[in-house]
Amino acid sequence: MNKTESELAKLGEGILHPIDQAIAYWVSKNSLYKEFFYQRKFVSHLVNLVKLCPFGMKFFEDQSESFIDGLVVFSKGYSRNIPSSMQLGEDLMKPMMDKVIGYLSSESFQKFVLSQHISGDERVPVKIPEIFITVNELILFLRRENSIVFEIGGINKLKQDYVLDKIDGWGLNGEFGEKIKKLESILYPNIFNPNGFLTFDLIFRDQKQSGKGVQSDIVYFYHRLKNDGLIHAKVEVFKTWFERMYPEFPLIERFHSLDRIKGTFERKERYSSALNIIKSKEV
Repeated sequence: MNKTESELAKLGEGILHPIDQAIAYWVSKNSLYKEFFYQRKFVSHLVNLVKLCPFGMKFFEDQSESFIDGLVVFSKGYSRNIPSSMQLGEDLMKPMMDKVIGYLSSESFQKFVLSQHISGDERVPVKIPEIFITVNELILFLRRENSIVFEIGGINKLKQDYVLDKIDGWGLNGEFGEKIKKLESILYPNIFNPNGFLTFDLIFRDQKQSGKGVQSDIVYFYHRLKNDGLIHAKVEVFKTWFERMYPEFPLIERFHSLDRIKGTFERKERYSSALNIIKSKEV
């Protein structure tokens, strides 16, 4: 554990963070500042973000008071439309914000963000040869693309771009790739019958990963594929396979029968479209 990590660990043991000490001054003057710093959406997010940055304790001690004062002065200037106060607030916050921005654009921050969503040895279950996605591989790809990511949506898009880049690099988008694709019909024989996985993969390429209806989508398509003889695995076997191969999706809490799931137009259309594509490619 380095010095910065050791200092931050001490804060976790009950020692008040310099940011909170600076906030306590304003709260002692007016209790309404507690809501301003800890509950007002933008301000509270900014305060939490600053506290999470792994800066040395001396920097926090030197700059926290100025940063918090700047937030107050800027907010007052903004609400009263006083440009000079807004400028003063910005000047007071600048040393801290410059440091925060520098950290957010650093490779160490990108590794931290990616490590929240990448297992470190994530296997892409579709392509042959297999593709493994790791934090270090994505960092190299980000560096080459001169890009950064912050949220899960951006990370998922990054993973897709990384996989496509790998496929292009291997020449799997040409004639050789078409031959390789034919081998996929025999993938996962413990779960799928021939063409089952290809159909499933086509359906799930455009599947949203969070929000209302995602779990029902998964269960609906399982039942349809099972009824059409494209899946032979029982529910628990499929569920275990799916959760291992697609960790970005939520866990399937309830595996309802098909008659309890609404066959929406979108679901029927996606399923029919995937079947038609597979049938058009059959020899």
